[in-house]
Amino acid sequence: MKNLVSLLLILSLFSGCRTQEKKATYDKSGAPTVIYQMKQDFSKMVPVVMDESKTKIVSYPAPRDMFDKLGNLRYPVDLGEGFYLDEIGIGIHTAYIDIEIERYSRMLNPPTLDSLLKLVIETDPFKKMYNLGNRKQYPEVEPIKELVKSGAYKQYEQLK
Repeated sequence: MKNLVSLLLILSLFSGCRTQEKKATYDKSGAPTVIYQMKQDFSKMVPVVMDESKTKIVSYPAPRDMFDKLGNLRYPVDLGEGFYLDEIGIGIHTAYIDIEIERYSRMLNPPTLDSLLKLVIETDPFKKMYNLGNRKQYPEVEPIKELVKSGAYKQYEQLK
């Protein structure tokens, strides 16, 4: 009986020991640094945000939102390895419409919600998506490219 109790005690101790996957700690306050891989290249298309059921658009950019502070069009940054860095506001519920960023940026007003919904060409465009933390942590793109190249991005929060 003592041997059985000892064996059970030892087994319970070992079963409680698990190696944890190393995760990066980072600042989640503020605008996130989102990197993603797409199923196909939508990098020149306008993103919109849909509800969880993917039946309604809940948010979309104004045409002027396609420009950064310097007046340049806000395309995602190619990081290599098929990854892009978000520059507009990509998230897990992002879909793409059949209008290129350049054309959309010249519109005086965005299309109506009904029109936008009819223009959706992909409701599930991402293969992978990660949140690397607060965007202010990365004033330059090179450290993000290095995270992608080395595979270290896998230590961060995987959104998809």
